[in-house]
Amino acid sequence: MKKILYKFLAFTFLTSSFCSKIKADENKNKEIFGIIENFTEIMGKAWMKDKFLKTIRMPQTILLDANSRVYGSCSQRDKNLKTIGGSSYCSSTNTIFLVKEDVDLFYELNDSSGLLYLLAHEWSHSLQHAWLSKIPHPAKELQADCLAGRFVTMFEENIDRKKILSLAKISLHMGSKIHGTGNQRAYALLTGLGVIDGTCSIPKMKDLAKKPGNANKVISLMNLRSASNDININKSPHKKSFGELIEKFEY
Repeated sequence: MKKILYKFLAFTFLTSSFCSKIKADENKNKEIFGIIENFTEIMGKAWMKDKFLKTIRMPQTILLDANSRVYGSCSQRDKNLKTIGGSSYCSSTNTIFLVKEDVDLFYELNDSSGLLYLLAHEWSHSLQHAWLSKIPHPAKELQADCLAGRFVTMFEENIDRKKILSLAKISLHMGSKIHGTGNQRAYALLTGLGVIDGTCSIPKMKDLAKKPGNANKVISLMNLRSASNDININKSPHKKSFGELIEKFEY
């Protein structure tokens, strides 16, 4: 009788734990989809209100798995890669591909602001395409990081010091030849967030790309040591509207 009781209790516990996990996953997915839908809806409305952008079709956003295959205009440039791989922007069809694995990771790392950073980075590429920007790599990616920071402050008006530092730490680990070093990416993002004084203009981003040493000041910020005079972690002065951001953009 005791064995039956123990088995029943064990089964009940496992069932309860399993159901709780399912419920937690459902809630997480609901919040993730809500963030994506809210972001794309607001950005879409803002796009259609802009005198120039409304003459151009806005980007579509597609959520898919990393092992999904895309054939044709938006297939991977590297022929050795048969799957979509990671989140990206395809200018040929004006499509933002959001990979579910990336979405989950950025959300887990920094909640809504992490996901907004991922979304805003790819949306920034669609703006570059709309403006027919000729900015080269890695300055192009650094500008997308900078603009992403601007957009994050629009959606997260009360973003705090902890989240800002967490976002910067994420970008520190995403350096590459095309995207720029981790330091450069963190510097660009913090500029967009208004923590480091500067703009997202092409000249500024080209300068940042050419002089990676200038981005090393972010290390002192990450280590919470004495920051440079142009770094203010306690406030973000760049909480502008979409219209103001587009108006001030130099391309």
